[in-house]
Amino acid sequence: MAAREARYLVLEKIREKLGYTKIATAHNMDDNAETVILNLIKGKGVEAVSGIPVVRGNIIRPVITFSKSEILGYLKEQKIFYRIDNSNFDNKFQRNFIRNKVSPLLEEINPEFSMSILRFSQMLRELTISANEPSVDPVVIKDGSIEINVDLAKKLNDFLLFKVLSIRIIELFSLNLKFEIFYNIKDLLVNQTGRRIDMGEGVTCFRSRSELIISRAERINLPEMKLTVNSKTVFGKYEISCEKVDEINSLINDNKLVEYIDGDESGHIFSVRAANKGEWFFPVNGKGKRKLSDYFNDLKMEPNLKWEHPILFADNNVVWVCGYRLDNRYKISDKTKTIFKLEIKENEQHHC
Repeated sequence: MAAREARYLVLEKIREKLGYTKIATAHNMDDNAETVILNLIKGKGVEAVSGIPVVRGNIIRPVITFSKSEILGYLKEQKIFYRIDNSNFDNKFQRNFIRNKVSPLLEEINPEFSMSILRFSQMLRELTISANEPSVDPVVIKDGSIEINVDLAKKLNDFLLFKVLSIRIIELFSLNLKFEIFYNIKDLLVNQTGRRIDMGEGVTCFRSRSELIISRAERINLPEMKLTVNSKTVFGKYEISCEKVDEINSLINDNKLVEYIDGDESGHIFSVRAANKGEWFFPVNGKGKRKLSDYFNDLKMEPNLKWEHPILFADNNVVWVCGYRLDNRYKISDKTKTIFKLEIKENEQHHC
């Protein structure tokens, strides 16, 4: 009889003798990762690579979702004494080799790899028990969007829900559903009405009262507009103007809707348009070159607005992300002789 089975047999006898209902073991997230890797290497079946079950008969594993470092940190904080089996450091045992040699290398690739394996193994375990479950499809495709019935979605285990969503999302948006995004979607199922998450590529998931709506905001292709000095132009719901000014005192301005630039550097002819993917600029007070898409993400701008916001260009170089940040190449300096005042405001006619 293997040592593992012998230990559980002894624990079961103690449980019966004392009249307890459960046996709690201290298996943690790292133990689960080691089990999955070891069984995968040995070519074992689906059930074996689905990891350590949270509940198996009378056995429960209450700390399986915590890493070894989290548990040791808690013990240290609470000044709780613990022991480590010296045999854990003997790498002639396969599990110890995985723990001491392989796992640290995998953590260099992904510091959260134990959590990734836990999620994978739990989903795989749910797959093994879902074959006989009744099929419930919470998804309806409507007007180019995915509508998910919250109550029906909650009835599916993670594997089935992931399968249903990933297939529909690929079909409709050609977007691969990542585990991280999937668990963010799961969070939306629990009382987060009105919240929206960005799934990438302009696709968002919005929680209404009774459903989740996954959709891609259609980009409004506004035409590029020309702007010259001492004139103004309209771009969508905004009006952008450029005016030559002479007074240096006018530079004292904290209003983000107004900026001043070096006219000798920019030239006298501008264009106003939305950003294209891959375009970049040098934000004032920034740390060098920055992609516009990354800058918009930092602003937490809604995906459907990123590619509609007006940007002022000179010879296809970004001069001003209107209302937000000036490009460092066009800022006023001691050598500036020509000053242009730029301003953005809502176009009053847009509301008519």
